[in-house]
Amino acid sequence: MDFDLKDFLKKMPTGPGVYLMLGSEHQILYVGKAKNLKKRVSSYFISEDSLRESQHSLKTQSLVEKIKEISVTLTQTETEALLLEQTLIKKHRPPYNISLKDDKSYPYLVITQKHSFPRLAFRRGIKPNEGKVFGPFVSAQSVHESYTWLQKVFKVRTCDDYYFSHRSRPCLQYQIHRCSAPCVGLVSRQEYLHQIQQVEYILSGKPHQVIAQLKNNMHSAVSALEFEKAAICRDQLLALASVRARQFVSGLEGSADVFAVSIAGTQASIVLLKVMEGKVTETRTFFIKSMPYLSEAEVLEGFLSQYYFADLFSDILPEAIVLPFALPNQKILADAFEHEKKIKLQWCIAKQGKKLGWLKIAQLNAKAQLELKVTQSATIIARFEVLAEQFQVTTPVNRIECFDISHTQGSETIGSCVVFGRNGAEKSHYRRFKITDIQAGDDYAALKQVLIRRYQRALKENVSQLPDVVLIDGGKGQLKVAHEVFLLLSWQPKLLLSIAKGLGRKPGLETIYWRSLDEVQEVVLKSEAFILLQQMRDEAHRFALLGHRKRREKKQTQSFLNDIVGLGPKRRSVLMRAFGSLARIQSASVLELMEVKGIHRELAEKIYAQIQSRATE
Repeated sequence: MDFDLKDFLKKMPTGPGVYLMLGSEHQILYVGKAKNLKKRVSSYFISEDSLRESQHSLKTQSLVEKIKEISVTLTQTETEALLLEQTLIKKHRPPYNISLKDDKSYPYLVITQKHSFPRLAFRRGIKPNEGKVFGPFVSAQSVHESYTWLQKVFKVRTCDDYYFSHRSRPCLQYQIHRCSAPCVGLVSRQEYLHQIQQVEYILSGKPHQVIAQLKNNMHSAVSALEFEKAAICRDQLLALASVRARQFVSGLEGSADVFAVSIAGTQASIVLLKVMEGKVTETRTFFIKSMPYLSEAEVLEGFLSQYYFADLFSDILPEAIVLPFALPNQKILADAFEHEKKIKLQWCIAKQGKKLGWLKIAQLNAKAQLELKVTQSATIIARFEVLAEQFQVTTPVNRIECFDISHTQGSETIGSCVVFGRNGAEKSHYRRFKITDIQAGDDYAALKQVLIRRYQRALKENVSQLPDVVLIDGGKGQLKVAHEVFLLLSWQPKLLLSIAKGLGRKPGLETIYWRSLDEVQEVVLKSEAFILLQQMRDEAHRFALLGHRKRREKKQTQSFLNDIVGLGPKRRSVLMRAFGSLARIQSASVLELMEVKGIHRELAEKIYAQIQSRATE
């Protein structure tokens, strides 16, 4: 596991919230909610013997074996935790949540897309690829009320396709003014799709767009002396105004980024809540170094200017930014945002209502995450000191670098370098190296190339970033190669170690080797130092493996998709983004391929045929 589990569980908060179990490549394996996060998450981790004897299912045992990291988000109530859990399950579809009943127990509203006249439907649970889905919602009653209201105001059909296709005259819904009778052609397809679009705007939390459209339509109708149409628009506006007086099923309008900050000493944590359609869909935590004399407002302002203007993320921009307090240069920031991004945002100070509720969740998490970070940093510092003490390193150990090599039968070889400082992993200093011009499968030559490329440049350009300790994933052979490289470069770290996998590659049975002058010694480390080296080895392995898999998949994708006439680089990129991996493209049907922008039926059939021909080879 890539973090100190025992210490993490000890410092975990006891309030309600959501926990995410992450795998070796940071993929989400499982999303769960809890009234008491500490108690619930701790229940997963008991001794192996107890686990076998316990009532944990085989699925849970399999999940625990794959967990490499845990992320938690605190909420104020169990209901908020439940809502956030359902949103995350819907968004990420974790493999260990597939069989959960909770994912099918909450109501949704769906606008079907496969019919020329889409239908508004109420669902408990959703079918894949059925249409645009809105929800889940907690209150079935409020959803039914909204469902009926939308039907009355916009007169969209709610009947199933079979009933629709067998009508020869309007049904009762038309007689009571709840449907425009598209089944018998009493409304054109263009006009009906316009009604559907208005329903989508409402469910997406964008009623202002509907209001603007209705006002324009009403004025146009009046100008054309079509007073009946103008009256319909007027009635829809009145109905919309009345329903906006209370909260709609999707919560507040539009999307928002909600920020909170917490400072302790020279460290600060900033939590971002992503809100879409009135629901919290994601939480992100950022840790930054802070000057002692900077206020929370100054720290947050500096972060926001980097976050949005340095293009750290390519997310869809929100309609509003919600803050806990005014920023010193908020107007300048807003003007710069409008000038650079060509969009005018709402800058809100959360004081009441839903926005204040979001802010409280963000503040709760900013404080809790910072406490965990500070605790973990103190633990890592202690481990650094134990390591230095055991090997009698008289000067402080401030930086450790660990190297690993990854390949598949010698192909697509990747070397990784991960860096730990006294505050933990320094991911901005991680590096990957593409290995070339060596014999396939020669790990020694690959390691030699990585070390030379890493330290030859550092010795010339940035001596301050040279490590105190170098750790190699491997045995005596790898340690010998590293020693030879450092002799060649006329530089030696304070400490050179390697960590070799133990019997059966089981964690805890590794062997540590130490290069002392001209001999290699096997050493037994104190537990704290041993855990530190294990943690770094696992992180270097994860980072190398992830890079190797990406390179291998890219090559496979290129060789597979390059042969298809009409599928250029742009469409290949769109296809990969839509499906996420080559395996998913290969398992897709023609209809699923056609759902990707730019992939028409003829091209989808070519791709599918290529997949089938490769499968039979």
